[in-house]
Amino acid sequence: MRKILALVILSTLVWACGGKKDENNTVKDSTITVTSDTTKNIQMTNRFGDDTLVNIYGFQNLRDTKSLLPYLTNANPVYREAATTAFASVQDTTIIDTLASLLKDKEAGVRHAAIYALGQTGKKMKARNKVEDVLILAWETEENKQVKVKLLEAIGRVATDKGLRYLASLKTKDEDLLYGLALGIFRAGQNSMFNDSLNETMVNLIGPGHQERVREMASHHLARFGRLAKGLDKLQADLIQAAASDQHPYVRMNCVRALAKIKSPLVQKTLINSIKNDENYLVRVNAMRTYRMSYDSIRTLMLETLGDKNEHVAINASQYLQRNATATDVDTLLQIAQKSPYWLVKSNLLSIAYKLDDGDKVGDIIKTTYDKSQNIYEQSYLLTALATQVKDYGWIADKLYNSDNKVIRTFAIDALSQIRRLPDFDKVKADTVKKDFGDIFKYAIESKDVGLIYHAAQTLRNSDLGYKKFYRDRSFLQKTLDSLKLPIDIEAYQELKRTIDYFNGKKKTAPFPTETKKEIDWQLVKGLPQSQKVQLKTSKGNIVFELFVNESPVSVATFVDLVKKGFYNGKTFHRVIANFVAQGGCPRGDGFGGLDYSITSEFAPLNYRTGYVGLASAGKDTESCQWFITHSPTPHLDGNYTIFAKVAEGMDVVHKIMIGDKIESVQLIEDAQ
Repeated sequence: MRKILALVILSTLVWACGGKKDENNTVKDSTITVTSDTTKNIQMTNRFGDDTLVNIYGFQNLRDTKSLLPYLTNANPVYREAATTAFASVQDTTIIDTLASLLKDKEAGVRHAAIYALGQTGKKMKARNKVEDVLILAWETEENKQVKVKLLEAIGRVATDKGLRYLASLKTKDEDLLYGLALGIFRAGQNSMFNDSLNETMVNLIGPGHQERVREMASHHLARFGRLAKGLDKLQADLIQAAASDQHPYVRMNCVRALAKIKSPLVQKTLINSIKNDENYLVRVNAMRTYRMSYDSIRTLMLETLGDKNEHVAINASQYLQRNATATDVDTLLQIAQKSPYWLVKSNLLSIAYKLDDGDKVGDIIKTTYDKSQNIYEQSYLLTALATQVKDYGWIADKLYNSDNKVIRTFAIDALSQIRRLPDFDKVKADTVKKDFGDIFKYAIESKDVGLIYHAAQTLRNSDLGYKKFYRDRSFLQKTLDSLKLPIDIEAYQELKRTIDYFNGKKKTAPFPTETKKEIDWQLVKGLPQSQKVQLKTSKGNIVFELFVNESPVSVATFVDLVKKGFYNGKTFHRVIANFVAQGGCPRGDGFGGLDYSITSEFAPLNYRTGYVGLASAGKDTESCQWFITHSPTPHLDGNYTIFAKVAEGMDVVHKIMIGDKIESVQLIEDAQ
């Protein structure tokens, strides 16, 4: 290890200012790093050789407002900035005035930290109006353009109707400020603040005369929120042009999604062309998810796409057919399923075939395929394929009761829950069937298995199913709740507590306990270079993470400790959603596994770009061992999930990862060499 040569504090404004495609047709993000006026970005060492910064982060981890406050007025701007940023994670609404005073700090880095902390804290409903006023006033007087950009984002993050009107009224031709405006309007959309007039503003910003990052952020807004407002069809020409010809695939993928509710021949032609011809699979996937027009017009193309060389594309074609295929397709779907090289495509096609043809033939094929498979994830999805018919519940229940694999048992209870919600279930006249399901869900609750409890509790809480009156003795619910251990069983606890409250007539459940680990292994943290790299060897190839030690020391320390113990070796990627994330690290393999402790959320001014790595959680301060890698920019996750790393090498491998792929080993680079 290199010795610490200087005190370093990195104040980043991560701006997506462009991107170039590599040979794998993915996009390499470029960023602008903005540093505090008094500090420099030195990559060799992390900043925790400074005990004062260690103390600040320790107080952040403890959510100790009282101990952090003195650092906000410290003469050293490095400490002021670090302590101010800490409040983005603490989110204490009682110190809004104190944070607001820092918007006049002479250091741009401190002002930026205050803006970020206010935006994070002001997300709470009771604080929005006050924070909004403070930020708008600061925008009027701020002279640093980069800080003004972050002010626009923060105004949007806390926006009420007033903030939205203010953003809509701003007029500027400066591309940097236009980026901030698009970002602010997107953040307002996350608070369900959007209106029809802003659609035209955003459509103008996706025009070819604007910077790539401006076009991208405007297209993100249109994809998520623009289509929820009225009048977007009047702007279809510009959306179609961007969807068909913008050089940036992220703009194209967002614009095809924005076309979802516009039904016209031109939109139909554009989406079909994107599905057939776009060079980037992210765009093709979004176009398939968007297509809402005549099934007959796209049927042949979708059937052909089931054999696409890109597995993500083929899977999404099968998912489209799950939503739209008709009974006349059954034989064709069965033929393609038998030949498909992709097990998830096969499972999806068998599922829709079984739904459309309730004879025994398809059900027998599913069961035979299950028995022959050695892939627990394929078997699990085949259980879901059977969930379209009530008559197979006994076969699925047998897997629930007798399998020794947690993944299969979790999928079995989920499949049974789906069967119980089928419209045809009430046509079953046999009281024994209804009693069987009551016994199944009671068994699941009493199993003390977090995955089974989670799904069973949700089903019992469904008011349409009548379980509130079914169980005369409900004591088994509370008995199981009392036996659960926190935080490892947090998801089961949350759902079961909601169900108990529902049974007891309570309309609202009190906040859940989120006790976190208090100790930080600072010796481990101090021994890591700022850009420590970690190599993941997977069944699809190698991926290298660069850890954000300075920004997320608690998360990094937890991750590295688990890596050193070999915790992740042999785990799987249990959740993969094309154009979203690949998620792994679950000790159970079904997404319900965790540690016997949780860690605090760490919100630094970072953004989820392509290949950024975040910690999965069940709510603030419930992070554990599971993490995810983004396929593309996902700005709606910013400030809600801890970012602790990014992919430095192997993004092409990330795009190839599928459900069930193995994490063969994870090692620090110095240990792997």
